[in-house]
Amino acid sequence: MQATQGERGTPKRWMVESPVDEPASKARRRDDGSSEATVFDFTYARVSDLRSATQPIVVVQVGKHPHRQASMNIHEHILKASSQFFAAAVKDQWTKSLPRIVELPEEEPKVFAIYTTWRYCRKIAIADVGPNLKTLQRWDLLVNAYLLGERYMDSLLKDTIVDMMDESLQALADGERRGPLPATVADLYNGTASTSRCRALLAEYTADFAFPDPFEAARKSSDLVFDVAKLLVERRGLPAKRFSRKTNNPSHYHEHEGGVKNCHLTRVVHPWP
Repeated sequence: MQATQGERGTPKRWMVESPVDEPASKARRRDDGSSEATVFDFTYARVSDLRSATQPIVVVQVGKHPHRQASMNIHEHILKASSQFFAAAVKDQWTKSLPRIVELPEEEPKVFAIYTTWRYCRKIAIADVGPNLKTLQRWDLLVNAYLLGERYMDSLLKDTIVDMMDESLQALADGERRGPLPATVADLYNGTASTSRCRALLAEYTADFAFPDPFEAARKSSDLVFDVAKLLVERRGLPAKRFSRKTNNPSHYHEHEGGVKNCHLTRVVHPWP
């Protein structure tokens, strides 16, 4: 498998081209000319793995919308290798007789394809979903792939993605802000537990690089706002020796019912109504 150079600040592992190992995909056509669900066949990706010749195949069906569904043919031993969820899901009582099928209608096909490619090739092939994706779109896909690992209890996938996130953030040049938007970080917070170490990594990035306006979107996660606020206080250093407000005019903090003209510091207040 060969990796190509991406845009600055983008790890090479994000830009994967694999003419030999890539899974095949095709959209079948119905008699009326419309497209059926895309079928991904990953079963030949590890030709050197002799176990694959004798291992059963599991068909994972993902997607809810009829025109955005996909069926992915995956070797059972590869599917359940690092996921507690799939180790349980491929048991006979969880699957239909033949073919062996696991239905995941809530999953996006493009995100699950990233996971399946990683299971076979140990590459997070973001570029294979769309070579022209912008950096923020790649971050959205990467966060969604991490959340998939969270849902299906695949710690190895999550740790691999965290390494990629860190590599990408460390590669940023001075002044660059090519990391995830606060809204994307909030999505990760809303899909993970408070003990998630990925939360800590992206909270640190957000505390250092987020602009005030985009940070408004972080309100989707109160935990993220709290973590960023805590980091900012910790990085401030020792408390100031003297309080210094934003402005020298204390009326800046008044509510001024009826307008600034009614400020009690400037208008004449009569002792009678």
